Amino acid sequence: MRSGTRDLVDARKKSSPGGTPVRSMSPMAPSTGSTRVARSRLDAVLRSGARLIVVRGVRGAGKTSLLHRWATWFDGAAWRPDLQEPPEQELLLVDDADDLTPRAWQIVERLLDDRPATRIVVAVRSARSVPARLEMDVVADLPLTSAEIGWYVARRGSQADPRAVLRATAGLPDLVQRVAQSGVVAPSGIRRIVAESPAVPLAAEDALAAVPSVLTPGLVRWLGLRDDLLDDLECEGVGWWIGCPTGGMFRLRPDVRAATLLLAEATGVDVARLREGAAAVLLDEGSWAAAIAEGCDIGRYELVEMALLGGGVAMLRERADDLLAALYDVAPGRLVDAPTVALALGMLFNVRRTWRLHALDLFATAVAGARAVASRVPDLRIAMLAVESAALRLSDGEDGGVSAAREAIALLQERTAEPHALVADAYVQCGLSLLAGADGAEARYAFERALQRSPRPLVSLLAHGGLAASFAVDGDLPAARMWLAEAEWRSWPEALLNGTAATLLRAAQALVAVEQGDIEAADIALEAARDSLDTSEHWALLLGVEALRDIVATDAVVGLQRFFAVRGRHEGESPSRATTAILTYAETILALAAGEHDIARRVLTVPVQHPVQRLAAARVALHSGDGELAMRLLGGLEPATPLERVTVAALNATVVALDGGQDPHPAVSRARAIADAYGLTTPFLLLPRVGRELFESAAITAPAAPVDARGAFVRLTPREHVLLRELLETTSSEELSRRLFVSVNTVKSQRRSLYRKLGVRTRREALTAAMAHGLFDATPDAIVAAPQSDAPDRGTAS
Repeated sequence: MRSGTRDLVDARKKSSPGGTPVRSMSPMAPSTGSTRVARSRLDAVLRSGARLIVVRGVRGAGKTSLLHRWATWFDGAAWRPDLQEPPEQELLLVDDADDLTPRAWQIVERLLDDRPATRIVVAVRSARSVPARLEMDVVADLPLTSAEIGWYVARRGSQADPRAVLRATAGLPDLVQRVAQSGVVAPSGIRRIVAESPAVPLAAEDALAAVPSVLTPGLVRWLGLRDDLLDDLECEGVGWWIGCPTGGMFRLRPDVRAATLLLAEATGVDVARLREGAAAVLLDEGSWAAAIAEGCDIGRYELVEMALLGGGVAMLRERADDLLAALYDVAPGRLVDAPTVALALGMLFNVRRTWRLHALDLFATAVAGARAVASRVPDLRIAMLAVESAALRLSDGEDGGVSAAREAIALLQERTAEPHALVADAYVQCGLSLLAGADGAEARYAFERALQRSPRPLVSLLAHGGLAASFAVDGDLPAARMWLAEAEWRSWPEALLNGTAATLLRAAQALVAVEQGDIEAADIALEAARDSLDTSEHWALLLGVEALRDIVATDAVVGLQRFFAVRGRHEGESPSRATTAILTYAETILALAAGEHDIARRVLTVPVQHPVQRLAAARVALHSGDGELAMRLLGGLEPATPLERVTVAALNATVVALDGGQDPHPAVSRARAIADAYGLTTPFLLLPRVGRELFESAAITAPAAPVDARGAFVRLTPREHVLLRELLETTSSEELSRRLFVSVNTVKSQRRSLYRKLGVRTRREALTAAMAHGLFDATPDAIVAAPQSDAPDRGTAS
């Protein structure tokens, strides 16, 4: 291999496999001005502990450079050992292992069996060169990524766009080096440099293999080529598999393909017609990733659209670099007829903070395009509604995509003959929109439907994470743990578990751990998701989980500063109502825990639009000693989730204790009963001193639903229940008369009846009694857990 290609590799000090010390490890740090590219994603394999590592790649992919660098890390490593006799060294690095004899492979197998400390790394062009009976880890992602190309061409002084370089070179290091050294910047010039690289074309009888941008076995048969062609091309080192040979796609070296295309065109082949036909074949056989590559290459965005609809959101992960390289400079207006492509590109750009504005343009295009397509193509209405919902959610537009999600789900319930992949993707995207902006129960329905319709790992992981997170956020920890256990039982690709698709799952794991007081487990879960704080659509949820973690771990001072730093990086965005509520609550409880009461009191100066914000404001009001305000805030709530019910009961008990006119223990018992049933602990955080003393007491003897001395339960009528809520806002009989559309005398009569049932004399006593026994969060005909009194009503509302 040319020595210049080796400059593309960075020799970086790494820890040894399994965490054990490496003997005489010698790092080769790049000098100032070095053009070696850091390849930590590849180097990690050497640290994995695998006994046999197979480095597979096409000619020019950097196999020899990688092995050579690994050899420099170990004194005494055997570089290209003679495998006719067993070597003594513990690390063996074998280049060009395609040419090993059967006897050499027998020696390799014997070494692996007899010498546990021995590790062997081999470089091959084809994985078929390695006996299938051997257990191995395969390294196949040798081509440079767009980020790695960007770093390299910049260090070479080139101004070439890394995505244009990636598209022309497929990331092969030798071709990237040639482009960087040429000084060419224009995409057409970059393609010319690659096309003019010295390369031997395929044989004339195989020339049609160069017509499509990628190949599959089915496409090879359609072209009328021999069945073993792809195996032979891989063994020759002029092409490689992306994915597995049975379900992936095959790609020729770009320079070999360019040289062969010239040969094909010289013989009169109609390349344009064949490429159109190839794209249709790929779509028909369900080779979605290959169809995306072909559609991008020939500029047919509607083909990419069809492939994305067929293959689903998994294509975004599998073809991310190719999609960005092929379509990054396409004006959003050109994609109005391909809204799924606009959405896909927007999602890819959205995780790159510097491209957020471009992502918003693409989301707007996706919404407009989806509505236009849905109006003229009824069969695509469900898919387009899902696209619209996702685009609105990601751009915080309109209602966050909730209405579109609900409409799509209603149509899905009516039509059962839709393709499974399309249905599963639609349910997942709708579930994410409903989770972010509506009701957890609606989101859970969508996620469970997605699980029923698709076994694909990405869809399944998103659905499992959505289910676990929705239950954890609601405070139903037993249900959250059930879905977490289901997810942990399954086997997921490591790339998925370490990517943004697992963010909701990690958030659920962390929430459950925090409620259990297990900070170490919470940190493990959060560590895998913290890299997503700046890029994930779920960043606000992660920040809220971090806030609870910091309070439980008594790190609130640091946590508050971290909160401000992350939120500042999202400055300028227009968060949804639900996102705003999460951020308000997180900031408030962190500020209270950190002793920054002025910051916490901000919540009292803004309009309260969400139950979570009301709870935050009520907590601050209690800390400020304003029981009347806390009472009004809590009385206006109708808690729907276990977490809200426990929190309201705990704050109600504190209000009653501060007032001193009623027994707080019924509310304490109610809060503890709900908390014990659902495994909740965080609602009892940050209570004022009197509240903490209530819940720290050793024994609570008051019953959860007290009865009067005669053992009879008392009910409020619906009208009395409405009157009780109105008493939170006003003391005036005249105002109550106007609000309830009844006469003043009727108001007075109903109020006397209400006070008599509650056994109180004043408005304040009535409100605290109602809070003590949970009447504000009960249904209008709820049983009143309060003593009766025959005493006449001698008081009026204070």
